[in-house]
Amino acid sequence: MGPSLRDPVWLYGNRDDQIFDSIAAGRSNGMPAWGTKIPEHQIWELVAYIKSMRTPQEPDPPVEPADEQVPTPKNNAPPPSAAQPH
Repeated sequence: MGPSLRDPVWLYGNRDDQIFDSIAAGRSNGMPAWGTKIPEHQIWELVAYIKSMRTPQEPDPPVEPADEQVPTPKNNAPPPSAAQPH
């Protein structure tokens, strides 16, 4: 079983784009990539659903494995390059 999807501590970031990437590209140690199997608009619907499940009554947050640490930008904001149109 993976970590809670309802608490504020996320191994790979809790911004919408980070959740989307986790679903679309997958993550090591258990999360398969769904980006080739689920249409993009449905992945965004999953992001909205997952975020709707949050609650302040969650148990202890998961511990991030050292080999899977992903730096979270200051204020959990996307890097400047991600905000620019392609």
